[in-house]
Amino acid sequence: MRNRIGLFMLWLGFALVLFGGSGLAKSHGAWIVFIQKTDAGRSLYISDADGKNLRQIHFSDKELHVYLGKSRLLFTAGSHVYEYDWKKGQTKHWAAFKEPDIYLSVMPDGPDQALVIGVFNDQANYYALDFTDGNVRRIPPGSWSGNSGNYLSKLIVTSGDQARSATVQRSALGRLELIIREGKEQRWVLPRSMTLLPEAPVWSPDSLKVAFFAKPWNEPGGFYSLYVVDCSQEKPKLEMVHDSVFPKYYFNSSDSERFVPDWDASSNYLYFSTLPYGVPSQSNVIQYDLKNHRSMVLFHHHSENYFPKIDPSGKELIFLSNREGRQFQLYRMKEPWTEAIRISPSEGYTEWARWYGPSED
Repeated sequence: MRNRIGLFMLWLGFALVLFGGSGLAKSHGAWIVFIQKTDAGRSLYISDADGKNLRQIHFSDKELHVYLGKSRLLFTAGSHVYEYDWKKGQTKHWAAFKEPDIYLSVMPDGPDQALVIGVFNDQANYYALDFTDGNVRRIPPGSWSGNSGNYLSKLIVTSGDQARSATVQRSALGRLELIIREGKEQRWVLPRSMTLLPEAPVWSPDSLKVAFFAKPWNEPGGFYSLYVVDCSQEKPKLEMVHDSVFPKYYFNSSDSERFVPDWDASSNYLYFSTLPYGVPSQSNVIQYDLKNHRSMVLFHHHSENYFPKIDPSGKELIFLSNREGRQFQLYRMKEPWTEAIRISPSEGYTEWARWYGPSED
């Protein structure tokens, strides 16, 4: 039960982060949101795109989780749900729950509500939080597929326009396979000679392409490579973006999340990190041009550089790096990709960072 709940929450948060990216180019402009961890606790910060106007919007000695919606920046601290009001520059407390661990999900085009999952002693309770009046009501538990081994047996990731879906499921032999559907019609299936990394797939903003990591199924070790399936054509086309991005040993830890690629707003470019020699002594950050099928190393450094995220203009990246020491900090880099400027404060280390621009309601 613990594995099932934990992995469900991982995917819940991951899917919500993807959804949050759809509102970047709106009237508030692009901001940087990140979490900084210190010995005392965790702080949630926002900064403008230049990293100059840094503002701490919340501190907690509990775990912080951020959920980015089209018009809402929601976050949890322990058993409490908060929202940061961009217009007023204030934090609003919405609700507190009896469970020590809570997670959120907000439907992109649904009612102005959040599904709240409270977890206590490996048991999950479900609530609906209504943002129109702050009311909280208990609801019957949802359902999702059971687990097999240490991983979910089935996961469905829908595209932003809800027209397509990518289903990750475990076969009888334990192989992770990928099935792409348009509505109920099956459009594409991952070849049986390959197995998938479950931290992807990632749909493009135009909902026509999906990126994922896969490797040969018959190789116990080896490297994961990055692929894209283009669903805009009558017959979806598989393209290898980059061979041997990172070795298999990252699959068994949360470290594999740091390689998940990021789409630009046009859906024509992918940004991702690689370990060129299979060890974290140095890394590349790469841009892949899907129109011209061409890769370009934006920068190489003798340190670990992960989680690259491109801004709406396509001219600036934020990423985490340990180039100043053992701990990871948040940096930004503009074209021509030569100077890394640190954004995170001097104390602690950065756990998580994203670009975000809420839309006006």
